[in-house]
Amino acid sequence: EFNKAIIKDFKELRSLSSIARSHNVSIDTVITILDSQVENDFAEMDTAFCIDEFHYKKGSMKDFCCMILDSISHKVIKILPDNKTNTIEAYFSSIPIENRLKVMNYSYISLCEIYFPRATIAYDPFHYISSFGKAVIDVCKRVATYNSASENLKWLSKNPKLLIKKIKDLKLDSKKFNINTLEPKIRSGIVNNFELHMAYEYYQIFCYDFANIKSIKQARKSLANLINSLRSTQVPELVKIADSYQKHFQLIINSFKTVKGIRLTNGPIEGTNRIAKDLRRISAGYVNKERFIKRLSLIINRNK
Repeated sequence: EFNKAIIKDFKELRSLSSIARSHNVSIDTVITILDSQVENDFAEMDTAFCIDEFHYKKGSMKDFCCMILDSISHKVIKILPDNKTNTIEAYFSSIPIENRLKVMNYSYISLCEIYFPRATIAYDPFHYISSFGKAVIDVCKRVATYNSASENLKWLSKNPKLLIKKIKDLKLDSKKFNINTLEPKIRSGIVNNFELHMAYEYYQIFCYDFANIKSIKQARKSLANLINSLRSTQVPELVKIADSYQKHFQLIINSFKTVKGIRLTNGPIEGTNRIAKDLRRISAGYVNKERFIKRLSLIINRNK
């Protein structure tokens, strides 16, 4: 019963030292129980999954883990100790061939095409919208260097996130920004430059109209029209986005498909990556990666 109570606490977002203190035992005892009596809590692969990587160590740009998550139940299917190609290949090749007719979100696409040749692969909406937002910011920074740039445009180039997010969604410093005059100031910075005006308007249409389309047929038509419109502007950054969207046209359209009534997105796995960061933070880091993976699988799948 004593060990069961400790094992139950492994599913909570707590450090091992905190669990040890609450049960009045040493940290070594808690680690021994985790290592010898607890298995990874991984779910079976079902209809659809998404895949992404996350930092194992804070500040490290090399040490990653790779998570595979069920897109529907949001359960962890697997956490790989790194994001190396041979590690992912080894896992994919271990999956029975009859289970490889899946729907997945775009990531590691070349490997997915090899090991899941009949699967539907989708480009995550967050990433293709973010790439458009970055293009808008790049246009702003470029045109702000022109001699004809207005003061409001130069100011906007120093606060470019105002272009790609709704004002109500931004955490603004009231001493730095006057909320009542902010929107007119943004408009003033945009309207006098054709390139930025086009970039901003098409981005707004894409984010708030295209993203709400329900029909795949309508999405296909709207995306084709957007690509043509972006190319017609002859704005270099927008032409580059148009080329990218054309290259990944079908992958973007696939993101409008649904599985069991749920649209394909990497949203679930982005949320679980937050749990990984929180576990790493409250534990002041993990030296043993296997223990970290085991704790993470227990915490994420505890109520699912």
